[in-house]
Amino acid sequence: MLKRTLFIATFLLIFATGLVLAADTQKILEEADQLIKAGQYDTAFKLLSEADKKSENPEIVLKQVDIALNYFAVSTMHQMFAFKDLQPGETIEDIRGNEESESESGGGVYSYYQFEIDKILNKLIIRFPKNGQLYKALGEFYFEVSLRYGKGWLKPEQELVELAEKNCLKAEQNGVFDAKSLS
Repeated sequence: MLKRTLFIATFLLIFATGLVLAADTQKILEEADQLIKAGQYDTAFKLLSEADKKSENPEIVLKQVDIALNYFAVSTMHQMFAFKDLQPGETIEDIRGNEESESESGGGVYSYYQFEIDKILNKLIIRFPKNGQLYKALGEFYFEVSLRYGKGWLKPEQELVELAEKNCLKAEQNGVFDAKSLS
């Protein structure tokens, strides 16, 4: 009887801990979304990085991937990203690759993060093979890299295209797709 009671108590504790972690993740994602809307890209990325230091939470990593691909100020081979919190009236296009605006506004000071999207997503896919969002993000990453770097990236251009197609197909097989991933 005591063993059964301990087992039930342990199970309930683990279940409750899981619910708390899920609620915490949702709060963090909501806060990151608010920061993104306000153009506070560095603060949003930093918040997510601190919440998931080992890049083990698919939801948090997917939000980081979104920030990295859409809101970087500087990218080094899409393996290292620099972010900036924008000033009122400033856009990411204003600072991305614009030396003039950097010197006038001090916009050239960024926070850099090593964030190897392909490696991180591939590790998560091994742990969560049915998560179609991970495949979709990886496919979009390879597609973006093929467009931005072409033959000048770490993998040959043709391999990037094949990896993009393969991962978008895997996402579709797991019920995740949109017009971009189907094209």
